[in-house]
Amino acid sequence: MLRRGLLGLALGLCVATAAHAQSSDNSTLNDKVFAAYQGWFHCPGNPGPNSNWFHWSYVSQLVPDASTVSVPGYPITDEYPATSRCPVPGLTVNGQQAYFFTSLALGTAETHFRWMREYGIDGAMLQRFIGSVQSYYDENDIVLRNAFQAAQDNGRSIMIEYDMSGNFNDTHSQAEEDALFTQVTKDWTHLVNDLHVLDNPRYQKHNGKPVVALWGMGRPADELWGMKPALARRVIAWFKDTAHTTVIGGVSPYWMELPEWKDVLAMLDVIQPWNVGAYSNDADLDWQLQNRIKPQLAATTASGQLYMPTVLPATSGRDQSNGNLPSVGAHSLGGSFFWHQAYDDRAAGVRTIKIAMFDEVGEGTSLLKLAGNASETPSQIQWVSLDVDGLRLPHDWNLRIAHEIGNLYHGVAGFTRNTPTDPGPFDLSIPECGVLGPNQLITASTPVFSCDGHTSLRQENDGTAGLYRDGTRTATIGQPGTSHGNLIMQGDGNFVSYDASGDGLWSTSTENHTGAYLYVANDGGVRVIYQGAAIWQRPAG
Repeated sequence: MLRRGLLGLALGLCVATAAHAQSSDNSTLNDKVFAAYQGWFHCPGNPGPNSNWFHWSYVSQLVPDASTVSVPGYPITDEYPATSRCPVPGLTVNGQQAYFFTSLALGTAETHFRWMREYGIDGAMLQRFIGSVQSYYDENDIVLRNAFQAAQDNGRSIMIEYDMSGNFNDTHSQAEEDALFTQVTKDWTHLVNDLHVLDNPRYQKHNGKPVVALWGMGRPADELWGMKPALARRVIAWFKDTAHTTVIGGVSPYWMELPEWKDVLAMLDVIQPWNVGAYSNDADLDWQLQNRIKPQLAATTASGQLYMPTVLPATSGRDQSNGNLPSVGAHSLGGSFFWHQAYDDRAAGVRTIKIAMFDEVGEGTSLLKLAGNASETPSQIQWVSLDVDGLRLPHDWNLRIAHEIGNLYHGVAGFTRNTPTDPGPFDLSIPECGVLGPNQLITASTPVFSCDGHTSLRQENDGTAGLYRDGTRTATIGQPGTSHGNLIMQGDGNFVSYDASGDGLWSTSTENHTGAYLYVANDGGVRVIYQGAAIWQRPAG
């Protein structure tokens, strides 16, 4: 309400948005979005042989510094519990201690799976590296236990994805192949009989069977780190006929060009091409769509297989040959690179996708909340921040794009190939930017800018609010008066303009919505948001 001269002007439309489902449907892979989950970052004091700075540093016994740090982006850890955060000696952000996180803490898994729930990602494909199973046993399978618990707590599905690559050289023997076959089948038996993974109500199923992914097949003969067709045939047959699972095969993006793999890959229920590295910029995507995605989708559809391509938000790394400086491979382009892959796949008829990856900070493909600019990173090291393409983005930008990808695959209508300008749910905490919060003011000298910096809302001399796009006024909100006082987002949810004497000039008539906030959107509009819904808006234009 207004303090004086109660005045209500209906300045916009009430727009409703659906609340997130508390639990994803884990009975099918169709119309779903999954994210690969590594869970391999360690800190000093973690159990097992890979303690210290495993995956944070090139040498796990060495503290990450400018010469040893292995991740190009700096994760924002404010939401992680204290038990998940580990201080990095010698690194500070604006004079304050810098932190990484450990994947071996339950709080980390709970934080990550909560984000999956909040941003509409259906589930996780938990990576299990065959070459590392002994270390998992030494750690009492703590990462797996925590991930399965967090998936259940947050209503996300979860499935095992075995990475079977990197276990051979060019002279490997039949005995070595036999040993790997024994190792993977024995480990699955352990997971089922000892850890009871299939008893978890959130384990992912498809066609009535639990899903297992086997990654590292369908590779060219000169990629010696991959499985050979004969071994892949044995493993697939065991998981289908003995373990009675639906089997996903993680394959090369050019698997159809390898005749020696044709009969083996025909055994799979789901074909999952690994597209990381297959394209590095937005211009590559049309070629990829026409020459790989569409023909592969047609082939799998004809054979009764589900097609599950991989999409990624960006890539980056560190160049050890150049002073360990960070470098960018595939640029995010403000989320366009990510969105265009997912949209093109869906438009072609793809039913499900895998995002690479949820937590892979080391290759710059992660969805985690990351530093937006250099001021939010440890000053002792150079980093790749979200503003690498000259755009000002909030920490959760990749998650927000993933949220819209989830909506797209869940059947929400109205999307185009144009990248969403204001992605993500509004039923989280107040966003990091573009916001006028409860009991905050706009003045002539302190406008509110959208996250991308192009749209601003300003107080005018006559008491109206001016909406500007790149400095050009596009709209006037409210009714003019003879003077201006305060332009305030009140604590009761009403956005109000008062004149110099304290009389109300106009309002959005959104009182009785305590906690609502004003949001200046990247699309050029402005909205009042309450509990995830826009209860008032002034569209762009």
